[in-house]
Amino acid sequence: MKDYKRKLVLGFTLIELLVVISIISLLSSVVLSSLRSAREKANDTKSKQQLSNLRAAAALYYDTTGQMTYGPAVAGNESSGSGATATIGMGCATNMFASASIRSFMLSSNYPTTANGTGRCTVTVDRKDFTASVRLSNGTYWCVDSKGVARVQSSAQGNYAGSCSELS
Repeated sequence: MKDYKRKLVLGFTLIELLVVISIISLLSSVVLSSLRSAREKANDTKSKQQLSNLRAAAALYYDTTGQMTYGPAVAGNESSGSGATATIGMGCATNMFASASIRSFMLSSNYPTTANGTGRCTVTVDRKDFTASVRLSNGTYWCVDSKGVARVQSSAQGNYAGSCSELS
């Protein structure tokens, strides 16, 4: 009889086990939500860096074409491609943005937070300025232009926009 009572005393009650399980689940949900937030920030940082690299490649394109222009105008409402050639948005698959030195910066597969068509790329009618923007995880847009501006906007830039300050 004595051995039987000892086994009951040494075990955990159902209530104790349920309390421990609920504490563990609460802590894991907090950690997982923190990880999701950190992942979104990292993805946004990668998108911003990609557009920064695009600006450098566009400067080289401007200097090496021999015309001192960004090529034919891009309204920003042209096709964005599809499949493996899908780009970050409208206009990002045409003219300057389709050149070999810039194309890799336009592919949506290089942007973790971007679905096809959420950004926009433009070249002004006078061919002297360009803009490119991509949608971030919080719904705002990161915009870079030929003037060196890089900033957050509430929407993608307008057609033929020459700078990130010209909103649609």
